Amino acid sequence: MAKKPRSKKNSELFFQLPRVWKWRIGAAIFLILLLWSSWKIIGQDNTRFRASHYYFYVRSGMEADQAAEILEERKIIYSAWSVKLYAKIFNIVGLKPGLYRIEEGSGNYGIMRSLHAIPIRDLQRLEVMPFRKRDNMISNLCRQAGVDEKEFLKLLKNEKFLKKRGYNPESVYCLFIPGQVMLEKPINAETLFEAVLDHYLFIWTDERLDMADRLGLEPHEVMILSSIVYSETKSIPEMPIVAGVYLNRLRIDMRLESDPTLVHANKAYGIQRLRDKHKRIDSPYNTYRKKGLPPGPVNTVPEWVIDPVLNAQDHQYLYFCAKPGGDGEHLFAENYAEHRKNARRYQNSLERKGIVR
Repeated sequence: MAKKPRSKKNSELFFQLPRVWKWRIGAAIFLILLLWSSWKIIGQDNTRFRASHYYFYVRSGMEADQAAEILEERKIIYSAWSVKLYAKIFNIVGLKPGLYRIEEGSGNYGIMRSLHAIPIRDLQRLEVMPFRKRDNMISNLCRQAGVDEKEFLKLLKNEKFLKKRGYNPESVYCLFIPGQVMLEKPINAETLFEAVLDHYLFIWTDERLDMADRLGLEPHEVMILSSIVYSETKSIPEMPIVAGVYLNRLRIDMRLESDPTLVHANKAYGIQRLRDKHKRIDSPYNTYRKKGLPPGPVNTVPEWVIDPVLNAQDHQYLYFCAKPGGDGEHLFAENYAEHRKNARRYQNSLERKGIVR
């Protein structure tokens, strides 16, 4: 059946209107476009980070255009062009030197308003240190901040407080990524926690979130896996391979059987060789008995470990063990028979060194 020709009445209707109505409709369209453009330039969110705020240092002689370019280069804002246009419209050129705080979700108005505020004077820089033991890491951080350690640990065990933020008393330790944390004074247990959380959220960029999603993992699960991989190897080229082994096991619902989780469960730090007795411990971190990832990380994970894990290799390996020789590298296997041969070679090398069961 032939399609009925479209009526021209609607298109002709506009031209039949009185001139005054044509002007009114045209003016309304222009006003809508003007308001939309103004919102894009002034009010629309132009920040890319997930933390609650970002600290930016304005050097002496820095102009608004330079600041915009640096912020875009650091992936703090989406568009330097729109910030420059805003600065040009409102004749903003030079910026006063100092440290400023840009709030998450700010449009160009909010960004430029932040950079025109009074510089922050009372700011303390802390360092989350890469201790293997949680207790040592927390003690060091609280000592730097001048915060009561007992109060901070109490906060980390407060399930109601943590649940609002999507964590629990074990997964919360995923937040402590080694690096610099900045806090405005005065500092207490809660402001210290929020600063650590902001540092974590800032590290988890949109790109990393997308990569985690492709692996079928939440960010905190990536951190837990990264802590295991980091304990298994310090070789960056090997990290994606080791991560791939554990992902393969998770996909087929196989126990991870990870020695670093066993060390953490037994608090057997510094031990040269795990024994069968260590595998019998009743702990959610005993991945020889429990399926899936443990509830939290087994150590603090440096930021540079995250990307090799997110770039886990797609292979068929299900097993690996240390290479004889003690150079830190590993032998990988697709089946248990092959793995047993590799493991025997490594065990023989230990026995030759006098390290026996």
